[in-house]
Amino acid sequence: MKEQVVADFSGLPLHGMATASPTWWGTLAFMLIEGTGFALAIAVYLYLMSLAPTWPIDAPRPGLLPGTLVTLVLIGSVVPNYLISRWAEQQDLRVRCDRPETPASSRPPDPVGLDPAIDLPAFAPEM
Repeated sequence: MKEQVVADFSGLPLHGMATASPTWWGTLAFMLIEGTGFALAIAVYLYLMSLAPTWPIDAPRPGLLPGTLVTLVLIGSVVPNYLISRWAEQQDLRVRCDRPETPASSRPPDPVGLDPAIDLPAFAPEM
């Protein structure tokens, strides 16, 4: 069977913005799923409230200590996150990734037209 090129996509961009990005659609789907979950939780709450003779149901109130401790830990984690973020912005953390050069005759054509040397962000020192 002989291979035949049916379309040349080398002129297309490597990524899309807004609705052309799969990440945008994934985020939208996630938001819809989460919104549906919250809507169902509210509907179940209202349904149970309509069935119960007394509302809220007679149950002991939960303790505030566990929630308070978690909140303090999360608030305390803001400081190291901010400091590390500032440190990372001050560092030059870009590493040049070069592909090994091979003769053009033995190399298959690059369908998307990637540059052989791409700058990628990395959290490693240059070697």
